[in-house]
Amino acid sequence: MPSERGVSTILGLVLLIGMVASVSVGILLFAGEAMDDASHRSENERVQQSFVELSQQVRTASSNDDVTHSIDLDVGRSGAVVKKNTGYINVSSQALTKDINLTIGTVEYESDDGTKIAYQSGAVFRETGNETQLVSTPPINYETRTNTLTLPVTNITGEQQLGSGDVTVSHSGTTPYQDVNVVKNESVTITVKSDYYRGWESFFRNQAGDTSVQYVDHENRTVEAEVGYIDLESAFKDGVTYSSDLDDFKGEIGNETREGQLPPMDPVIEELIEDANDDPDDNITDLGEIDDDEHLDEGMYYAEEVDLQGDHTISADASDGNVTLIVNGDVTLSDNDANITVDTDDDDGDHALRVYLTGDFNMDKGRIEPTPSNGTAKAEQLQVYGTSQLDARFYKGYFHGTFYAASTDWTSPNELVGGGDEDYQVVIHANPTFKGGLVAHSVKIHADAAHFDYDDTLSGKDFDAYPPGYRHPPQLTYLNVVKHEVKVEQN
Repeated sequence: MPSERGVSTILGLVLLIGMVASVSVGILLFAGEAMDDASHRSENERVQQSFVELSQQVRTASSNDDVTHSIDLDVGRSGAVVKKNTGYINVSSQALTKDINLTIGTVEYESDDGTKIAYQSGAVFRETGNETQLVSTPPINYETRTNTLTLPVTNITGEQQLGSGDVTVSHSGTTPYQDVNVVKNESVTITVKSDYYRGWESFFRNQAGDTSVQYVDHENRTVEAEVGYIDLESAFKDGVTYSSDLDDFKGEIGNETREGQLPPMDPVIEELIEDANDDPDDNITDLGEIDDDEHLDEGMYYAEEVDLQGDHTISADASDGNVTLIVNGDVTLSDNDANITVDTDDDDGDHALRVYLTGDFNMDKGRIEPTPSNGTAKAEQLQVYGTSQLDARFYKGYFHGTFYAASTDWTSPNELVGGGDEDYQVVIHANPTFKGGLVAHSVKIHADAAHFDYDDTLSGKDFDAYPPGYRHPPQLTYLNVVKHEVKVEQN
């Protein structure tokens, strides 16, 4: 009926108006949220830049007792809080008579969206949820020329609440720890307790490598890093440790990898070569060039080169003690029946064959492995060490042991390979099997048939990498620790 059609028209119009109104409210709400997000992001960026400038002013004030520095601090609408004693930096070493424990304060801003920006002992952090970004690094500095670690710790004090506007930064005192200068032959452990411990962890990993971080305690918000003299006991706690690059092809190595820096073996190898060339007591047996069968009992041996091109074997007997082979040149195996073996006759794995070489390592074919007459073959029983400039190639054959060629400055090309692989220090291609652990500058697995297998017996094992009487030289000789007290106040 006409009246019913009129009612339907009116209802439709009301529904249409309601729908339009709902959509309009939705658009307004979405636009409002987008505007708020943009406003928060803009404010956070301004505050972050302002905190970086604050860090620079605090650093300048720390070195000048007499001058007060000013900064136009932007801390948004929420303001910032100066918090005292929010954490500590602890320095410990066997070279110190007692630990140094230094409290630190924090200047902290928190946005309405939950983002936190904080200054703490020279560093600036930005935290969103559980993710902490290191915006500006602390002024912790390592001088390679003098092997000196300078560790300035800044403790912030002053007003509890800061608003946007002029802020003064003044130096109120410095405490040097001059009695801890020399830490030769020892490592230094730095423990940081902070709400921003993830940022400190990132700093240590980026500056000193993954291997410097010893322990992260999420519950207590603490990170522990070790710098300086490095013991290689944990060198092979992962299958591959590389300092620059890893190309794992189709994931043959898998998760058994870590990026980090370990010390090159160059100084130890150089000392071994010098002692072998100048050995008045004949403690090191000169074998010349090894290109035939050779049997080695416990002791130290020197060779100009190892070049096994036929059915020849270097057999070492480490049943009663370690066998050390120093090679002032290359090690090459290029026959299917060429072998380097070691019999430990020791299920505990206390003895090993250690090969130190100055040249390149080319395993074209053959086998290099422990062959114990008693017990289980373990990678630690056969150890190969090369210099930081070693080129290595595993083409075919079987290798069971540890291979250490740590380097942070290896120079390409790898002259043992071609076809685009020259930019990697160690190349595994064709169809070899590598069982054990590997440390190098860069590693590439090139072929689908190549096989890598981490030897689990290395996991958690204290690893001894040196002949008796030889140790790695210290990477850290001097430690300078100083604490600055800096006051931040609103004008």
